[in-house]
Amino acid sequence: MLHLMRKHAGSLMIKIILGAIVVVFVFWGIGSFRERRAGRVAVVNGEAISVAEYREAYDNLIQRLRANLGDTLDEAMIKKLKVKEQAINQLIDQRLLTQAAQRLKWDVSNEELARAIRSISAFQSNGAFDPRQYRRVLDLNRMTPEAFEALQKQALLVQRLERFVSDGVKVSDLEIEAWLAWQNTAVNIQYVLFNPDSYKDIGVSQKEIETYFKEHAAAYQTREKVKVRYVRFDPKAYEDRVTVTEEEMRDYYDANREAFRVPKTVEARHILIKVDPSDKPEAVEEKRKRLEHILERVKKGEDFATLAKAYSEDPSKESGGLIGPFQKEAMVKPFADAAFSLKAGEVSGLVRTPFGWHIIKAEKINEAKTRSFEEAKEDIRKKLVSEKAKTLAYDAADNLYNSLIAGLDLESAAEKHKLEIRSTGFFSRNAPPADLADPAAFASVAFGLKANEISDIQEMNGVYYILQVVEKKPPKTPELETVLDRVKKDCIRKKRWDKAKADAEAFLAAVKSAKSFQEEAKKRNLKVATSGFFKRNAPVPDLGYIPELTQAAFALTLDQRIGKKTVRGEKGYLAIALVGKKVILPDHIPEEKKKIRQAIKRQKQVLAFNTLVSQLRAKADIVLEEGFATQ
Repeated sequence: MLHLMRKHAGSLMIKIILGAIVVVFVFWGIGSFRERRAGRVAVVNGEAISVAEYREAYDNLIQRLRANLGDTLDEAMIKKLKVKEQAINQLIDQRLLTQAAQRLKWDVSNEELARAIRSISAFQSNGAFDPRQYRRVLDLNRMTPEAFEALQKQALLVQRLERFVSDGVKVSDLEIEAWLAWQNTAVNIQYVLFNPDSYKDIGVSQKEIETYFKEHAAAYQTREKVKVRYVRFDPKAYEDRVTVTEEEMRDYYDANREAFRVPKTVEARHILIKVDPSDKPEAVEEKRKRLEHILERVKKGEDFATLAKAYSEDPSKESGGLIGPFQKEAMVKPFADAAFSLKAGEVSGLVRTPFGWHIIKAEKINEAKTRSFEEAKEDIRKKLVSEKAKTLAYDAADNLYNSLIAGLDLESAAEKHKLEIRSTGFFSRNAPPADLADPAAFASVAFGLKANEISDIQEMNGVYYILQVVEKKPPKTPELETVLDRVKKDCIRKKRWDKAKADAEAFLAAVKSAKSFQEEAKKRNLKVATSGFFKRNAPVPDLGYIPELTQAAFALTLDQRIGKKTVRGEKGYLAIALVGKKVILPDHIPEEKKKIRQAIKRQKQVLAFNTLVSQLRAKADIVLEEGFATQ
């Protein structure tokens, strides 16, 4: 299944499969492989959720998170996001929804099921359903048509239930008006900023440094380090074992003809006279006339490339204005329309685009075509070799993994399969070995394992790994002398921030007594700044986006103009007061209301669906196996 997901990661088929079974996996310890693989993680109203489903589901969640968060995803964040709990909860919710749809006596007809499957692009050739392609994809996925169709039926039932709930949601005009006013309310505040950096005369004693170090020792600890041994399965190493037949290449070509279509392109030269959006009409006209004179010279036979080098204001002037080959969609519409209407050697009239005025000369027209099998044959062979090699690499990793499940240690299992075990030295999370396929992902997995624990199969930039942590070195607190300069600097910084906070709070207390923000600031020789009007989701001018500041500012009223407490921002502590509040409506109210109606409706639909799930959970008999928790 992993192979097919790699190949069709963005396809509708995979989205439907994932929507039906929420596929995932977990990093497992060797000690619990055998028991968990054969078991179940939960029973929902008498229906079991298998460990296999749970393992696959977790993996998919991790992959999606890594795609969004990149190197920042580590074991600490995985725990904070409660990914394991998310996996089991999604599986439970899926089971509950399927059961609810079945209780409503809903069914999916054979015609409806066939129509849905025929619409999946992964099963189509040249835009039409292809039974051979259907079988081929399912075979690659190690799934029978019967099993896939059962999953598809479940997915369609859940989709119908979601539509049933969503269709009952309505949005009133009153809700839209309230949202419109809330969203477009703006406030104007005045504030005094107490910047810690302005306190230049703050020093620290040795005793203060020592106290600070004791209180913040964890901040100066050495980084945790691990030593890992691993087996690497690089598909490139398996390519010489792969054979690809003529028939396989022909089948691939027939099933993917659209991929070999080469669109029409144009190779052209152009001369550009730039027009700035701020140019007045007379300036725009003067530039048009200038280019018109150049066009006349072209028409009289002067060399286009020479004129482009002399007069064009585009970087392409160095090559005589040459650009391309380019597809029509690659250029702004006026330029593309003009270029694609020309024959080779023809010159356009004056063309206006957002960049300015152009003259275009078509140098060569490359008509659209479909590459023949013979033309595409070598590319197809390379692709199939790459795919097969990747499958062989994964199968080799899977064989090793199964030996580990059977009870062999990593060394014995690797020896059995004639595989090389590699080792790293000690490394920290932020400095993994550089010769790995994905050092950051490798480190993330390694630091998520316990000492002597072995990972599941990990894919990192197309290469598979199985890791075992050999040894861990915990963080260590250094002696004060070795980090004295850092501690002293941090201690001074803290004292500056403490002073800024104390002065800000003293000022705010005085303002509340005196009832005059400006007068109290003047008395203390403090500068008062005014923000100007800003909305909830916008940054505060000159201060940036500070959620706590925005929340405090919008909580102010005409009766309560002074902020209740100081707010900490990136530049220091702030004391604030309200200057004014108003609603700034957008220019196009009908369009805005339409967007708001859609946004409110979607929110209410999500809320309604979540409420349904909560009700189903409340009435359900859910039994979790030991070691599996839900939110």
